[in-house]
Amino acid sequence: MGSSLDRRFARFFVQQRKPTTIIPRTGNRILMAMHAAGVVYMIAVSWEACWWLLMSAQVVFEVAQSMMVLTTSVVVVLLWVVTESVRRLFFHPLSHIPGPRLAALTRWYEFYYDVVLPGKYIFKIQELHHEYGPILRITPDEIHINDVGFLDTVYSGLRDKYEYSLRALRVPGGVGTTADAKLHKLRREALVPFFSKRNILSLQHLVTEKVDQLFEVIAKHAGEESHVNLSDLFFAFSSDVVNNFLFAHKTNGLADEKQAGISRNNSKQLLLGVHVNKHLPWIPDFLEALPTCISRPLMPPGLIDMFNLFGRVHEEISGLMKAQSSGAHRKSERSPTEKEAVYESILVNESLPPQERTLTRLEQEGALLSLAGTESPAQSLSIIFYHLLAIPSILNTLRTELETVPVDASWSQLEKLPYLMAVIEEGNRLSFGVTARGGRRAYEELVFTPSSYATTPGTRKSYRIPAHTPLNISTLSAHTAQSVFPDPFTFNPERWLGEAGRERKRFQMAFSKGSRKCLGIELASAELCLVIAALVRSFEMTLYETDARDVSFEHDYQIAMPKMGSKGVRATVKFRVANSYPRSYLSSDLDKPEQTMEVAPAHNQDDGLYLNTDMQGLQVVESDHHAQNWNQTYAPETKYLAEGGYHTPSSQPPPLPRICGMKKSTFWVVVGLMLAVIVGAVVGGAVGGTVAHSNSTDITNSPSRETTDPSSNHITSSASHSASSTTGTATASITSSAVTSGITGIAENPCPGANRTTITASSGTLFSLFCGVDWPRGIEAADGNGTVSDLGRSTTYTLDDCIETCIQYNKGDLAVLDSVDTGTCRAVVYQANLTAVFDGGQGGNCFLKDRIGRYASTGFGGMAAGAIG
Repeated sequence: MGSSLDRRFARFFVQQRKPTTIIPRTGNRILMAMHAAGVVYMIAVSWEACWWLLMSAQVVFEVAQSMMVLTTSVVVVLLWVVTESVRRLFFHPLSHIPGPRLAALTRWYEFYYDVVLPGKYIFKIQELHHEYGPILRITPDEIHINDVGFLDTVYSGLRDKYEYSLRALRVPGGVGTTADAKLHKLRREALVPFFSKRNILSLQHLVTEKVDQLFEVIAKHAGEESHVNLSDLFFAFSSDVVNNFLFAHKTNGLADEKQAGISRNNSKQLLLGVHVNKHLPWIPDFLEALPTCISRPLMPPGLIDMFNLFGRVHEEISGLMKAQSSGAHRKSERSPTEKEAVYESILVNESLPPQERTLTRLEQEGALLSLAGTESPAQSLSIIFYHLLAIPSILNTLRTELETVPVDASWSQLEKLPYLMAVIEEGNRLSFGVTARGGRRAYEELVFTPSSYATTPGTRKSYRIPAHTPLNISTLSAHTAQSVFPDPFTFNPERWLGEAGRERKRFQMAFSKGSRKCLGIELASAELCLVIAALVRSFEMTLYETDARDVSFEHDYQIAMPKMGSKGVRATVKFRVANSYPRSYLSSDLDKPEQTMEVAPAHNQDDGLYLNTDMQGLQVVESDHHAQNWNQTYAPETKYLAEGGYHTPSSQPPPLPRICGMKKSTFWVVVGLMLAVIVGAVVGGAVGGTVAHSNSTDITNSPSRETTDPSSNHITSSASHSASSTTGTATASITSSAVTSGITGIAENPCPGANRTTITASSGTLFSLFCGVDWPRGIEAADGNGTVSDLGRSTTYTLDDCIETCIQYNKGDLAVLDSVDTGTCRAVVYQANLTAVFDGGQGGNCFLKDRIGRYASTGFGGMAAGAIG
């Protein structure tokens, strides 16, 4: 039949040639041979194509299975979303609290106003109170109350803090970021003695030294009558004071004005990331997990500054620990004026358990105290001086009061001046302290009934608040309550005078309230009193390119932030009177201004040189819109709640919106890329894992998993027929001695290139290789006589070694248990994918068979070899 077929091919070929062509008989034979070879080649290629097509179909089927898994996952997620939405809206313990449905459903509502806008959710909450009343559900689990009459209930007694809000700063070891009330009390009590008024008085020289240095820096500008950035100097001043107070090492930020500005800007940039830390904590986690050489360029400068502070604190505490372990005592060597480092006492404080005195915990404590002790006084000083320079009448009243005390008056003397303290109280009120919501969680159930202080509309309906519910009354809400602070966005120190002023102090939240009140309130008071007295008496300042928006509360980033791009409070400075300089300045080498006789003031403006000769006060250059539009440019009620959404005054170009210090477009591109990478990794991992698992499904787990040397070619077998299945090679009835767990990777894989090739064993036996083929136990033999049986298994890293194992088995070199079916090894099944084998608990990848079976497909890396003859 074959010859007839060949002749037909030859005849067809000859008939296609020209009639005049004469092909000899020998040529016909050559042509027939060529056609025969072509037919054989085509059959071989067709077989390869069919094999690859079969493998491709298998992969397509497995991918389809993976897609089914993904589809099922999507359905499950959607089902969870629907169920959880119904629970949060109708069956949640807070479902009876008024508020927008979207805020009750998801935190993405808060995310939008905090991160996208950004830092606007605190203003949105005030807007929502006008719509829903004095109590409001602002997140699925959180409540905000716009009623200062409820302050004592929220902040008094034993209250935990809300952990979700605390993670914004990422320093859980600090007193201010401790959630548990009992742990907070333990940590706070160790620090209270250092921040007591008595200790501040004893260390007042640390503050006055820096006040004198601040005075000298400003005096240099006064001599040149140049402008100075007061915000930068106040930041450097408060940073120096708190760090020199807390740590043994000294800082001198006031020595470099340029660096002071950089440090203040870096600190602001650091705080711009607090909302991302809270809502997307995996981003900072990812950055911190990267090697320093990679993460450093990605970090904002403020974060690098924070790490540098951690390094300094680490070095100091490590030194103290070493000194204590060696028995050294610095106390005996300390001079009478030398202070004791805060941590020097904490490390030997027996009231603190050892875990509270660890290096990591104390580093976080120091960093948080330094950050809080820098930002709060600097913020208040900037706001106070802006308003003093913008409102001459207040400045004149303050100067008149300061004339009643000596030039070098101490803090104790200054804090007795009522108007000075009223100015400070008003500055603290409009600084808003810590603006972030620090939710308190009561251990008991509470009932809220609107008090007479509630200014938002609504009935006097009472609301039950379950125990452990996070409750908030933001400083913005407390400090702008119309019932307590009429015309709340006007700087008016008089509101703090007299009996009414003392009553209002109950609602001052700049330093919080209750057991979690700010530790550094006395230190901050000393700083503000001494700085204001020194500068107000000595210098005349005029605002320079500064307006209300440079000190207004426009963004919430843990503290009140002004307009984006603000350069702070800047002023042009000149000397006022010679006899008001601090002693340290009078004794310095700086030139004193020449005193001359006063002449008639021009245009009713005071030249500020002598007292009691003309109108007192500063020559203030006010912006055109300041006096008449103060509330419109400063008050959130008019600025942020106006129809049409958030806007800026028409005289100012709208600042470019930024997120985490980046342009919005840049930020979302970065987020999109990161999400694409994450989604790709998840989907790829799911598909790949499913495919790998599917490839090994034809290999079921053996009854036991023991250990053997993977490099061994020998088999140590034990019978286990009853546990074997009829499907899959790995259902071998023989349990190998245990295989080492964790073997992964791909062993030598000659397929598919070596398919249908012949392999010669060391004994001379020939084996034919079949790629993608499995002969599981129980499958019908290829010759139709009986079924395939398993003889044993082993772990090898090449197919040749697997075949040699079969040969050794036939030589009887291996000990075989009585229960094992004895026979001659005539075939092997080999799996190159070690990961699939050992993840599935197969115990080996080389399986010995007593005969060649019919075709059965296997997964990736699988093949079989049968003896020929």
